[in-house]
Amino acid sequence: MKKIITPLFLAIGLLFNSAQAQEGAYLNIYGAYGLPLASSTSLTADGVFDVDTNAMQSPGDYEWYSLTTTASLNADNEVITTTTFTQTKINLGKGINFGATFGYMFNDNFGAELGLAYFLGSKSSFTQEFKNEIDPSNVETSSLMGEIYANQFRINPSLVVSTDFNDFVPYAKLGVVLGLGTKVVESYTDSKYLGTENVVQEFTSSGGMAFGVSGTLGFLYKLNKKTGIYLELTSVAMNYSPKKRELTAYTINGDNELSDGIPLMTRETEYVKETTINSTDEVDPTQTTLAPQIKYPMSAFNLNLGVRFSF
Repeated sequence: MKKIITPLFLAIGLLFNSAQAQEGAYLNIYGAYGLPLASSTSLTADGVFDVDTNAMQSPGDYEWYSLTTTASLNADNEVITTTTFTQTKINLGKGINFGATFGYMFNDNFGAELGLAYFLGSKSSFTQEFKNEIDPSNVETSSLMGEIYANQFRINPSLVVSTDFNDFVPYAKLGVVLGLGTKVVESYTDSKYLGTENVVQEFTSSGGMAFGVSGTLGFLYKLNKKTGIYLELTSVAMNYSPKKRELTAYTINGDNELSDGIPLMTRETEYVKETTINSTDEVDPTQTTLAPQIKYPMSAFNLNLGVRFSF
């Protein structure tokens, strides 16, 4: 055992003795792109507005998957329906981050950072297309397309462990991530048969704070005593539960149909952890709709590239 432990402690000692003085404050400015770490395949369009009934459809009417369905006649004049199905994976953590980090090294090896960033999410989408080719001379097509993405302001305090090999500085960070001002935007475009009607609806979910944890491995290359460039790989584990969802746009063939004529209960949804609904209760159109709380996955791997300015 001594043959193993002694060289290990000697290696650790040499590692820290090689550190050059790097105490003091610094500023990092960076850009990053996040790839999805965990995705959901069960998200449904919760309460899409129905043009024909002038009311919200129940949850699950529009599920997030892509498909193409074609109806045609075979050689025996029988109607044959063929469907191609593709599951849609949804993660609201993929996208672009840009921001700044303020840090301070207490000694050669330990420090703390406070990161401020804005996140611009990339879209997840699905397309459901229906083709009626029973009459080849009069093919009818309808489609439903959906998109969802999120934007968010982030605060990321972290602890830093670092060492220094002359111009090359490897380090690791562990912290928490607070997501503020989150906006989740959904849009649905429903094209009726022969393109006679094109309905576009947009919903915005907001409220509440997202909370997660982050872990980072990175290295800094010093260009001189005051500046350097760095590359990081950061893992963020986070979910977001909005407080409410609101119908923010509703057009038919480009004409705005979002007006006071749409009851409030069909325009706003409040997410709650628990509620009791009695079948004998009267529906009040001046109140918002209550729905169970939902969680959107926002976990991601972020590749960060930035510049450091030391003071």
